[in-house]
Amino acid sequence: MSLIQSQAMTDINATALKHHAIIPDLLAAHEATSCGTTATVFGIGNGIALKVLHFGAHRLNYQGDTTKTMLDVVHSIEQFILA
Repeated sequence: MSLIQSQAMTDINATALKHHAIIPDLLAAHEATSCGTTATVFGIGNGIALKVLHFGAHRLNYQGDTTKTMLDVVHSIEQFILA
């Protein structure tokens, strides 16, 4: 197999359009579940986190919002993890 045949291409614009609803929550989901500096929580990795985000019932948009209390932020992460 040649080097060119073994390479894949990703259309970034098409990917962004396809996943536009979850883009605001991706960083928080990665940080809450399995980023490089934390342990994976109860076997929840990026794959499961993406499924929960695509389902759409639990948002992680409180992270970084200075108008929300820490209790609100932690509660949103807990609900995401439980889902």
